[in-house]
Amino acid sequence: MLLPPACVTMALVVTRGALFAAPATAKQLIDSNYLSLPRDSRWMTASDVYAGLLWATDPLNPRTAGAGLGLLLIAVLLIPWQGSPWRSVRRWRGWPSVLLVTTAAALLVFSWSIHPRESLSIVAAPHPTAVAVRQLLDGRRTSEGPARVLGNPVLNQIVSDRLAPLGLQDAGGYSSLEPSRYRAYMRRVRQVDDDLLDLWNVRYVPRPGAARELPAYRGVQYLSENPLLRTTDGGEDAFRIPAGIQTTEVRLISALADATSVPQGQAVGSVSLHSETGRVVAQGQVRAGVESMDWAWDAVAPWDGVRHARVEAAADVQVTLGSGATAKRVLSFARLVFEQPVGARTLQLRNLLPRGELMVYGAAVVDGDGQLRQLFGRTEKTKYREVFRADGIVVLENTGALPRAFMVQHWRQATVGTSLDVMQRRTFAPRDEVVLASHTPPTERGLAVAATPGRAAPLPPEHATIEAYTPQEVHVHVDTPLGGFLVLTDAYYPGWRAYIDGVERPMLCGDMVFRVVQVSEGSHEVVISLSADELARWSGRQSRGCRDCAWRARAVRTS
Repeated sequence: MLLPPACVTMALVVTRGALFAAPATAKQLIDSNYLSLPRDSRWMTASDVYAGLLWATDPLNPRTAGAGLGLLLIAVLLIPWQGSPWRSVRRWRGWPSVLLVTTAAALLVFSWSIHPRESLSIVAAPHPTAVAVRQLLDGRRTSEGPARVLGNPVLNQIVSDRLAPLGLQDAGGYSSLEPSRYRAYMRRVRQVDDDLLDLWNVRYVPRPGAARELPAYRGVQYLSENPLLRTTDGGEDAFRIPAGIQTTEVRLISALADATSVPQGQAVGSVSLHSETGRVVAQGQVRAGVESMDWAWDAVAPWDGVRHARVEAAADVQVTLGSGATAKRVLSFARLVFEQPVGARTLQLRNLLPRGELMVYGAAVVDGDGQLRQLFGRTEKTKYREVFRADGIVVLENTGALPRAFMVQHWRQATVGTSLDVMQRRTFAPRDEVVLASHTPPTERGLAVAATPGRAAPLPPEHATIEAYTPQEVHVHVDTPLGGFLVLTDAYYPGWRAYIDGVERPMLCGDMVFRVVQVSEGSHEVVISLSADELARWSGRQSRGCRDCAWRARAVRTS
C-alpha cells in the first residue's frame, strides 16, 4: 500500500535532480515536446515552464509537501480498508467517502494557490477597459453595424465572458459549433496581422501596456510564432518610425519558406523608407543567399536541394508541419546599411518572391548614435492608433477594419479545403472580391466576373447599410449598380437563410467562414435569419453521424 507514495516521491526527486543537472536540455525538451504542440496561441516560454517544474518538484514547497502527505494518508487509509483482519472494518460503507474527501483535500492543498480567487463582486464588475471599448462602439454610427474585439490570451480581465455582459463580441469567443475552419482562421489571425484580420471586422485590439521580454538577436526582438509579415505574391506592410530618428541602418530577422529553388542573389523582398509626405528617401533589397535563406536550408542543403547560399542565422525554431510532426527551422539575420542618415517616418516591407513565402519576424532601425528602435508589434503598424490606456492595458483601434456588411463584385471559387490558401495570397483583395466555398457556387454567374490575379479595377460606389441587427436576424439595405455579393462577416452555418425583397435566395459560404448572398443590381432589402428547425436537423445529422462512426469503431475493435 505504501509503494505508490514511495514511487511518486522518488520520481519527484529524480525529476528535480535532472532539471538541475541539465537545464539547457530540459528547456530544449520543453520547447520541442510541449510548446510545439498545436494551439491557438503560445504565450509561455521554455523558461516559464522550467521554473514551474522546479516549483512543483520542490519538496520544501508547502504545496508539494502537503500533496505528498495527502497521498501518504490515502495509502495509510487503504491499509485498514483492504487489509484489516476484522470483516466489519473492511465492509464499513464510509471508506469511499473518507477516501474521496482525503483525495479532494490533497488536490486542493496543491492547487489552492495556482488559480486566482476573487470575490463575486470583483469578478462580476466590468473592467474599465471593457467599459471604454463599449463607449467607443456606442459613439460610432448605428448603420456601421457591430464591431469585434480581438481578445488577448494574457489579459484575463477582458476575456470573452467579461466582454459578453456589455454586448461586446470577441472574435475568438467560444462556440459550441466551432468547426475546424474557424480554428484555422483564428490561428492565422493570431499569427499574422494582415487583411484577414481587417476582413473579420476586428475594430479594437486590447494588449498589455508593458511589452514582455522577448528573445533578441543582435538587438532585434522577435517572436517565433508571430511573424510581422507573412505573405506571397507581393504582400506588404508598413511600420512607423519614431519622429526625430535619423536612420542609418535597418536590421531584419526573416525566413523564406518553400523557396529552396530561388537562385542566389535574387531579390525576395524590398525595404523602403518614406518621409512624412510619403516620399521614398531610401531603399534596399533582401536577396536570397545574401540577406535571407530558406528556413529549411540545413535540412535540404545536404541533398543539394538549395540554389542559394546559407546566411547568418538568428535563431533555431520549432515549427509544426502539415502532418502534425515538428521540425527545426532557421531564421535569417540581415543588415541593410544606408550611405547616409535619412529622416523617415515609415518603413515599408514588400515581398518580391515569385514563389514561396517571405516571413519577417523582427525589424529594427539604427539611428545615428547607434541606438536600436524596435519596429515590433501592432503599435508600430500604421493602421493602428491608441484610443485607451489604463491599468496596464492599451486598446488599439484598427482603422483598416472592414464593416460587418459590405458589397463586392468579383468572386473566385476555391476547391475543397483550399479557401485559406487562396486568401493568404496577395492577389486576394477582400475589399473587392469574395472566395466562395466549393459547395456553394454562385447562383447566377452572369452577375459577376471571376476574379483575376491582382487588385480589382475601380468599381462604381456601392452601399450596404445594416438597419437592424440581432443574434437571430440581420436586416441590410443594399444599393448596387451592377450587382454582386453581400458579405456579412458572421459565421456561416446550415440553418441561416437569406431573403431578398421577401424572396428566399441561396445562402453561400464565402471567405472560408462567412455568410454571403448574391444580389442583383438595384436597391434591395436583404434579411438574413436563423431557421432553428433547419439548424436542429443539421445538428441531428451530425450527431447521428458521430454515433454511427462510434458504433462502427466499436464493431471493428470487437471483430
